[in-house]
Amino acid sequence: EEYVKGDGLSLRNLALLLSQLCIFGVCS
Repeated sequence: EEYVKGDGLSLRNLALLLSQLCIFGVCS
């Protein structure tokens, strides 16, 4: 659980990257 708390920001960044990839994929 500590790992999840410590990577909360990283997970958020990952989600943003994934959403951006999906958007770019649709735009392509």
